[in-house]
Amino acid sequence: MSDVAETRERHPRLLGRSNALLVVVDVQARLLPVIEGAAELESRLSILIAGAKTLGIPILFTEQYPKGLGPTLPGLRELVPEAPVLSKLSFSCGGDPGFRSAVRGFEKAEIVVAGIEAHVCVLQTALDLVALGYQVHVPFDATSSRRRSHAENGLRRMGEEGVVVTNVESVLFEAMNRCDIAEFRAISGLLK
Repeated sequence: MSDVAETRERHPRLLGRSNALLVVVDVQARLLPVIEGAAELESRLSILIAGAKTLGIPILFTEQYPKGLGPTLPGLRELVPEAPVLSKLSFSCGGDPGFRSAVRGFEKAEIVVAGIEAHVCVLQTALDLVALGYQVHVPFDATSSRRRSHAENGLRRMGEEGVVVTNVESVLFEAMNRCDIAEFRAISGLLK
């Protein structure tokens, strides 16, 4: 019985580390202060980004109209200074040809989308990525909006449209898949 369990395929909607990309949407200096639960959101995003980096999952940042909303939060950028940052004017990252090209360049089929706002840029990006054929995971605790009800509505809509609505811890444990890997201790330390 144990041989069968060890060789079976994983459920197709579980995140696979080798096939994943993390997209952090519009977590910008002038926008974050008005977001519901901003401090907790920043903390969860830091854990998600540090965990993705530890696991070798590539990371891409986007910025909505940075001239007006400022740059990505410095504390998040410092975690992965080598990660590309794409600026955009469309609410959906999927509406930007440079973003679509960058995502294709990573050659990943599963995309974790986190950031702000849940009911606008995150929602539109997630749905456009689903329409492009990607499996999209959105950790509810790594996205928010100015109003909690808007975030909840956005997350509900995403789930109804085929997005895997998840959480930061699930993303990282699904990506690890096992506890006997070198990165397990580092990821467990992030989640304490």
